[in-house]
Amino acid sequence: MNYLEINSWFILPILVLYFLRFKTSRLCYDRIPLLLLMLMTVVFDNIIVLAKIVSYDEAKISGLKILVAPIEDFAYTLVLVPLIALVQSYFTQWQSRRKASV
Repeated sequence: MNYLEINSWFILPILVLYFLRFKTSRLCYDRIPLLLLMLMTVVFDNIIVLAKIVSYDEAKISGLKILVAPIEDFAYTLVLVPLIALVQSYFTQWQSRRKASV
């Protein structure tokens, strides 16, 4: 199993929940933070790989790279913004239900 397959087990459910929860309305607000985080990931992941702080087993990566960083590295950034939005949404909903029951 390669890194992309492992990442898909975590990314797909979060993205499905995100789009089921927010449809497209939330995506308008989330795309700027997502783009900024992706840009920062491009810069810093490539620095980390070039400095040989992190290395990857070539047999387990898909082969797709952005400069020298494998595409699998960007999965964590891609899922971060939707995950934060989901947690915030569910926490707010839980908090409002809790206040209503008191």
